[in-house]
Amino acid sequence: IILKQHDYSGLNKLKLEQAINLEINPHNYFKGIIDKIMYKEKDNYTYISLIDYKTGTPKTDMSNLEYGIDMQLPIYAYLIKKSNLFLNPKIIGFYFQQILHEKTNYDMKKDNESLKEDKLKLMGYSIDDDYLVSMFDSTYENSKMIKSMKITSKGFSHYTKVLSEEAIDNLVKIVDLKIKEAFREISKGNFCIDPKVIANENIGCRFC
Repeated sequence: IILKQHDYSGLNKLKLEQAINLEINPHNYFKGIIDKIMYKEKDNYTYISLIDYKTGTPKTDMSNLEYGIDMQLPIYAYLIKKSNLFLNPKIIGFYFQQILHEKTNYDMKKDNESLKEDKLKLMGYSIDDDYLVSMFDSTYENSKMIKSMKITSKGFSHYTKVLSEEAIDNLVKIVDLKIKEAFREISKGNFCIDPKVIANENIGCRFC
C-alpha cells in the first residue's frame, strides 16, 4: 500500500532515516532523524513532504506547542528549513503514518483492501496550495493518500488540515525558540519539576 501511495506522488526522490545535525552555537548541537523525506527538485526549489512512521496512535494536535509538547512534526520542518540539505526547500506537508493497527473495523461498503488503505492514510498537515498538494498527491481532490484531504466547490474541505506557508514558517520559529530555550536551561542546570496538566491530565508524567 505504501508503494502504491508512492505511485500517486510526483515527488520522485526519497531520503530514508535521514539524520540532520544542526549547530545551535559553537558548543550545542541538535540532531533529528526523519523516517522518510519525499521530494522533487524543480525551478531552483525543492518541494518536500515529510513522513514519520508510528506503531502507536499518533497525535496531530499542535495546540500545546508553546509548552514544548507534541513538537515532532514541526521539528522535522525546522530541521529541513534550517539545514543545507536541500536547495530552497518548500514544505508541502508533514505527516504521521500509523503502520500497525490492532484491528480494522468492518464496513459493509468497503472491501478489506480498501479498509487497509484507509488505515494507512497519512495524518498531518498540508500546505493550503492545491497546486503544491497535487504535486505530492495526484489523488488530492478525494485523496487516497492523506486522511480527510478533499476538495469541495469552495476549496479544501472543512475537515482537511491545511496551513499557509506563513503558518509553517511561524511553527519553525516557535521550534527554534523552544530549542534555544532548552539549551539555555540545560546550561544553567535548571531541571525544575514542572509537569504540565492539560484537560485534567498530567501529560508531563505520562511515561514516568
